Amino acid sequence: MDISGHVQVTQTQNPMPKSLPELSYNARLSIREAADLLKVSTKTLRRWEKQGLLIPERTPGNQRRYNLYQLQAFTPSRKPILNHPKAVVTPSSIASASTRTSRKTSHRQVYMAGLIFFLVFTVAASWLAPRLAEKIAVGIPSSPAFARQKGLSFLSSFFAPDSQPVPSLDDSGLDLYSQVLAAEAELEDFSFIVNLPSNFSKDLTVEGTLTAPNIIYSVIAGDGISITPGQNPIISTTETGGVTSFQGLEGEITLTAGSGIAIEGTTIRNSAQNVVQSVWKNIAVSGQTSLTAGSADDTLTLVAGTGIGLTTNTTDKKLTINATSTGDTSGFTDTGTLVKLITATDILGLGTSTGSAKLSIESSSGDLLTASSSGVKMFALTSAGTLTLSDTGLLDLSNITHSTSAPQGLLLPQADSLTNPSSGEGYIAYDTDNNQVLIYNGSSWANISGASTTLQEAYGNDVDGSDTTISLTSLDDSLVFSNPSSSGTDSNFILSIDQLAAGAVDNLRLSNSGTGAEIAFASVTPTVSISNGGTLNITDGTNTLFTLLDDGTVGKVGLGGAIIPVGILEVSGSNIGKSLVILNEAGDQNILTASASGVTVANITRGGDLELKSQGELRLFDSDGSNYTGFAGPPDLTTDLVYTLPAAAGLTNYVLTWQSGNATEWKEIAGVGGVGDITSVGSVIDGPAFSDTSSDDDWLGLGASAGRIEFDNQDLDEVNILAAKLGIGT
Repeated sequence: MDISGHVQVTQTQNPMPKSLPELSYNARLSIREAADLLKVSTKTLRRWEKQGLLIPERTPGNQRRYNLYQLQAFTPSRKPILNHPKAVVTPSSIASASTRTSRKTSHRQVYMAGLIFFLVFTVAASWLAPRLAEKIAVGIPSSPAFARQKGLSFLSSFFAPDSQPVPSLDDSGLDLYSQVLAAEAELEDFSFIVNLPSNFSKDLTVEGTLTAPNIIYSVIAGDGISITPGQNPIISTTETGGVTSFQGLEGEITLTAGSGIAIEGTTIRNSAQNVVQSVWKNIAVSGQTSLTAGSADDTLTLVAGTGIGLTTNTTDKKLTINATSTGDTSGFTDTGTLVKLITATDILGLGTSTGSAKLSIESSSGDLLTASSSGVKMFALTSAGTLTLSDTGLLDLSNITHSTSAPQGLLLPQADSLTNPSSGEGYIAYDTDNNQVLIYNGSSWANISGASTTLQEAYGNDVDGSDTTISLTSLDDSLVFSNPSSSGTDSNFILSIDQLAAGAVDNLRLSNSGTGAEIAFASVTPTVSISNGGTLNITDGTNTLFTLLDDGTVGKVGLGGAIIPVGILEVSGSNIGKSLVILNEAGDQNILTASASGVTVANITRGGDLELKSQGELRLFDSDGSNYTGFAGPPDLTTDLVYTLPAAAGLTNYVLTWQSGNATEWKEIAGVGGVGDITSVGSVIDGPAFSDTSSDDDWLGLGASAGRIEFDNQDLDEVNILAAKLGIGT
């Protein structure tokens, strides 16, 4: 461009690809346009971005934009493009630098910071350009446009990248520049003000004065203080005499007076010299001469005698006196936890000078040995040989198991003829003649059962090998087992039958020649009890007909076979030609009701309807039972709806449709709105469509090169609109 015929300023640009329209010097290209310009893929651009080789700008919507000049100057090297210290005063260079130095800074902050800096620079350039141009272009015909052009060209030489072509002055311009330098040796002073936080990545040298509110300009030494020169001064004292520390403390120190101490200036004295103190002068020992202190610093010495030990504790100021001898003429020794005989083989005799047992007690009257608890006598052995236990005492022989042939347990008094005691009752003895345990009832020895004969004695008249028979008479035709009302403290049953023989032997067998029941319960609420975890089986002798299982806290019933029921009720078996279970409701209620926690969930009505309550699902499982399909009712209905299925099967490409009257009918697809299959969704022809990261670089739109929406999987994902305009409200 020729200005006033004096200065020619030209600027060259790299040729643009024929596929892109002619763009301005600072044009911003999308990632697809940049890839087309460099003839690479978009993934390659993203990889270069991660390596720091080519850093795009970010729009407020976080879209990539590449500077045209940056792309024309780019070569795919391992070093970043912008590697010179000069700042590129464009939003793209600011955003790019910000991205390299701190990837944690958000794109919006980088963009705003770059925009502010650009505006400040533009205003400053507009003000400085004419003035700088005036200094440079002395003698050139005055023109505001020309001055602004020259000023901007001058400033851009400081802020443009090394590789950017900068408008230059022609020869005539250089001559004028030389004339300016000769005519005016001093330029006007300028101030460069930066209102943004700034970091200098290289050394900063200040030849003038550096002024800041938080800088100490000098340190002045006071009396007795020396300071070394330089930027890291050492401050130390020059005093060589006097006290610089006291008891490890430095600086101002204050002494605190303790009890009976006074501090006056540098004098410390005892302030309790005339106070009367309570001290011992004499130590009196019974039967011995008193010990008198000869002076205030006299010493009292304690000497340990035979069998005595003295131990001092200088920390707690304690003196411990203890016995050191373990011997004792009493024959006993105390180990601290046990008092025992000194000689383990000795015999301990009480009330006697002789003895043969380890403990011999001799007394002609009273108790020989007693044991008490809280003052209550629990055990007593009298001199007459009577062993007495208290009211709550127990003679426990339960640990005796008779597992060996050695005599053990309790051996009763015995004789073939027992003499009556002089008094009392409840004595037990064994009759060796009749081999019976007898009890003295206060007047005579009687059978311990209270009967005159035993059941074995009364009915042991059968022939050995046959059954023992108890025959009732016509007058006494009932056998009654009755326990008294006070019973129940010794057992929880009246009659117990234990079958101890191996083999299939019945415990109880009932037969009836009349019409009465084999078992009749006279109680209004009879109870049949089985043991916890037990099983009650009812059989015909071969087949199990009924099983009642006690499964901890619930009872389980099994019918129809030898099964252990798993559910509360289980029916098993075969009945050829018949149903396994028949439920016949003869009243006016549902045939079957299913509930959960007391809430009905399903019914089979008397009309044969299956009702699923609360949107219950009808589930139809696949062949392996892993998945199912089904039906469920809608959440809210205002009337009952029942759909009637068509009578005939549908043909190929027929669908089930609703007809008037809630009837359904098979109809061809063409008759209900359309035919055909969906073969692709955008660039997706199979598999997931726009549902996860596999949709990276997939598009949805008018074609692969037409207007479309592209999905880009990144750290911050992108949804790009390519080859189309975005219209809002149009």
